[in-house]
Amino acid sequence: MNALKVINFWIHLFSGFSYIGGGIFFSLFLSPIAKNYINNSQFQLFLEDLHDRFQKISGLFITLLLLTGGFNIHFSRLARGEFSSIYFVALSFKILFFGILLTHYLLILKMILGKEQKTGLKSIPFQQTTFVLGLLILLMAAFLKYLP
Repeated sequence: MNALKVINFWIHLFSGFSYIGGGIFFSLFLSPIAKNYINNSQFQLFLEDLHDRFQKISGLFITLLLLTGGFNIHFSRLARGEFSSIYFVALSFKILFFGILLTHYLLILKMILGKEQKTGLKSIPFQQTTFVLGLLILLMAAFLKYLP
C-alpha cells in the first residue's frame, strides 16, 4: 500500500511539474529568447508548432493529474480521517484552480483541432492565466502538505 502511495504521489508531482513547469519555461524563457533570433513570420509559425505540440502532450499530463489527484485525496483521507475545514477550503481552491486550467486547456485544444491550416500565433492563448493558475495550484499544494 505504501509503495502505491509513493508511486502515485511521484506520478502526480512529475505530471504537475511537467505541465506547469513546461508552461513556465515556455512563457518565461523559450518564447522571449526565440523572438530575438527568429524573424516575425517564422516566429509565429514556430510558436504555433511548439504550442500545438505542447498542448497535445499536455493531455497526458492533465489526465494523470486528474487520476492521481483523486487517489491522493483518497489516501489523504484514509491517513487523516475527516478533513479539517481549512484543509477542505484549500483543497477546494486547488480543485477550482485546476478546473479553470482544464477549461483553458480544452478551449485551446478545441481551437487546435478546429484549424484547417497553420496561420501562426502572435502570442500564446491564456499564457498569463495559465502561469498564474499554475503558481496558485502549487501554492495550494504546499498549503495542503502542511495543514492539519
